[in-house]
Amino acid sequence: MLPTISSAFSDLTGPIAWLAAAFLGAGWFWQILARNAETRREQYAEATRSLYRLREMPYRIRRRMSDEPELLGALASRMHDLQEEIDYWRSWTANEHKLMGDAFNEAAEQVRSAVHPCIDSAWEGNHLQHAREMVLKNDPCGPYDLNAATSAIEEFSALSRYRFGPSRLAGLKKRKLESKSLVVGPLGEPPCTA
Repeated sequence: MLPTISSAFSDLTGPIAWLAAAFLGAGWFWQILARNAETRREQYAEATRSLYRLREMPYRIRRRMSDEPELLGALASRMHDLQEEIDYWRSWTANEHKLMGDAFNEAAEQVRSAVHPCIDSAWEGNHLQHAREMVLKNDPCGPYDLNAATSAIEEFSALSRYRFGPSRLAGLKKRKLESKSLVVGPLGEPPCTA
């Protein structure tokens, strides 16, 4: 007896159902991967943001409007919070990906090395009394040369782009990360030691 069209179709419904379920499962799994990658991307952006915030501290300190204890305490507290934040991101990046942890540590150290002499210089300067003093290009303590800090942050940011995407599953981006230099370059002497 020859199979009829309806019996042939009913014989295919099982495999078709399995195939459809496999496609749905793969799509669901891919969405989870994409959502997790997006969350990690946002975390890397926040880590980068904390480095930029540290780079800006000399300007915040130098542009203080008084030397009142409340303002000085607020600035010091902000610096402590920022240090804790950077230490958190050191730990997070190291636990998320070893190479990215190394890259973040290197960037954080380069930013600190460039920024701390400028912070010291900014504290030594008098507080501002007039709006025109907000422009720091003629300031004896500035303008601060933070190019090394900016370069370190941009290098980390560029490396974080290699952390994501489908090709990382094949190990292509890991090789790219490993081949990138984690050292931006020598910092030289800090220019803002007024």
